Amino acid sequence: MNPIIKKFQEAKNNNKLVILEGFHPIKHALRFGAVINKIYTNDIKNLNLLIQSNSPDLTDQFQKKVTLIDTEIYNQLCKHTPKTFAVAIASKPQYYFEESIKKPGVVVFLENIKSLDNFGAVVRVCAARSILAVCLSGTIDPFHSTCLRASRGLHFAIPIFKINTLPKTSKSIIVFDENGTNLTKNSLPKNAILVFGSERVGVSSLTKEKADKIVCIPMQPKVSSLNLATSVAIAIYS
Repeated sequence: MNPIIKKFQEAKNNNKLVILEGFHPIKHALRFGAVINKIYTNDIKNLNLLIQSNSPDLTDQFQKKVTLIDTEIYNQLCKHTPKTFAVAIASKPQYYFEESIKKPGVVVFLENIKSLDNFGAVVRVCAARSILAVCLSGTIDPFHSTCLRASRGLHFAIPIFKINTLPKTSKSIIVFDENGTNLTKNSLPKNAILVFGSERVGVSSLTKEKADKIVCIPMQPKVSSLNLATSVAIAIYS
């Protein structure tokens, strides 16, 4: 077996490593301090064009780390071969839960969500808003390559924690539920945990019992729900 292919297969089963699929996840990972030893490409010319047009600030880092490989090998490194000419393996970012959530500000908690793409999109918008942390419960792996692709590598910009239940905290617990009171501008406390459930199931009754406030995003009648990442974006920018 080719040693590079073997390296990527081993990385998939190593909980200390993550696979970055595509130029944009690698770009953001580098900007936020990711530890990446090598970046692999099958097209150095087009990769350089992407670097110069999107992130000239990272030119030196890319040039020091990039290795040109055959397209046949490149196409075997990931389940979904990136069309942006780059893949990499990075060390998983390390954060401390208590330290992250005790700071004043907003934490987003996602209860038992199922979609990898939705989770990645939530991470992306939360990173843009400088949210303290994103926490989630349930079965999905928050560092799955699909999540990292959907977040554009912004897992490295914000602490992410897999937890079983809401943490004990002095923050206000705000649950988003279709039967809550309408969300209005500046109606959310600045020191809070915002809780969202999956699009189909919503937040559990047990978690609702812990809420200091239950709110909903007002929508036109007959509209059943919003995409999870859209709901989170509306909430954190309100």
